[in-house]
Amino acid sequence: MLIRLFIFLFLLSGITKAQVVSTNDSIKLLQKRILSIEIVNIGASMPYFGFGNHEKSMDGGFAIPGIKIDAGFNIQLYKHLGIKSQIMYQNNQIDEYKYKKDLIAEDPINSYTISSGGWNNTSLMIGAFGNFNLGKACHLQPYVLGGFNYGISPNVDLIVSDSLKMLSEIKQKRGNTIAFCYSVGMDLKADLENDFQFVVGVNFFYSALKFNKIRLENSYKNSVYDFQVYQPVQTFGLKIGVTKVLR
Repeated sequence: MLIRLFIFLFLLSGITKAQVVSTNDSIKLLQKRILSIEIVNIGASMPYFGFGNHEKSMDGGFAIPGIKIDAGFNIQLYKHLGIKSQIMYQNNQIDEYKYKKDLIAEDPINSYTISSGGWNNTSLMIGAFGNFNLGKACHLQPYVLGGFNYGISPNVDLIVSDSLKMLSEIKQKRGNTIAFCYSVGMDLKADLENDFQFVVGVNFFYSALKFNKIRLENSYKNSVYDFQVYQPVQTFGLKIGVTKVLR
């Protein structure tokens, strides 16, 4: 009986010791800070909803898929939670063919020649991200970010020829504004050698731009107008890139 009691106490002390080590390891993981720099991510910026609308409505942006470049800095504070900051640039050109087609539908008597620039959006955001390990070498990181977006509207040059072959030129000058923005996304990171990671990710971006002064010049009427433009920017982004983990 005494031998059995000794064996029981020995096993109990071993289990207690293992639990303390496990608990300490868990606390150590929660207190560990992991810094990482997203060196560069390149991908596609695909407009949807109003921003990609190809009709001359109040929110029609006539934007087409473009390029997206971003970089950032991450601090993993806990095992499954950290702080994420990001700077992102997006460029989306205007669909000139559909813009012209829409003008012809309104006034088929005239003919139109159009040349334009694109929408440019540069945003600086900060927020939180989660970290969930998929095996030993892969990490899933969903995130939510908020910040400010600097938006630039495109130049649009339109030459109109009427039935009498009279030409007039209409120029819409670019404008700029700053508005709140947010981004919701998810990255999948795979560990490489020398503390580098390969990154693939998706995100949804939104910013409600309000341009207080967009100038319209009409050579035929010899007139100049300034007007407000409200343009929501909604994009779905894809990216690949490289991250460096700083230990």
